[in-house]
Parts: sequence; C-alpha cells; structure tokens
Amino acid sequence: MAKVRFLKHDQIENAALCLLAEYGRKYGEVSEPPVPVEEILSAHLGLTLDFDDLPTRLGTPDVLGATRRTRSSKSTTTSAGGRR
Repeated sequence: MAKVRFLKHDQIENAALCLLAEYGRKYGEVSEPPVPVEEILSAHLGLTLDFDDLPTRLGTPDVLGATRRTRSSKSTTTSAGGRR
C-alpha cells in the first residue's frame, strides 16, 4: 500500500493562495472564479491532470488525490470514484 501524506485544511489553503499569487504574477491576477485550474497545472506547474479510482489503485479508502512523478513527466491524479 502506498503511503499518502495527510495535509491539514490550513496547509492546503495556504499552499493554494501562494500558488494563485505566483500564477497571478506571471500570467495575470485571478481574483474571482472561475480559477483556470487546468491552465495552472499545465502552463505554470508543467503537470497533466488525470482521473482514476485512487482508493483501489493505492489500496487506501480515504485518498482524494495524489501526485505522481515519473522520469519524463509529472501528473496529478484525482479520484473519480472508479469513473474515467
């Protein structure tokens, strides 16, 4: 079973606010929804977004998302409840 690091809500919020500020300095401020999530992932972070059944894949029932890094690429995977 893969070990998944738990983040507190305030840690996630602080990281998200820092990311939005950094993105805003480079591409233009994001002051209200919609937030260009896919653009931030691909253009700013160099990530690709994928959906998978993470509880089954990682062998733990309470995982909502994960980041996987390979030699050639990085990807962020979000649980889709078994749907693709």
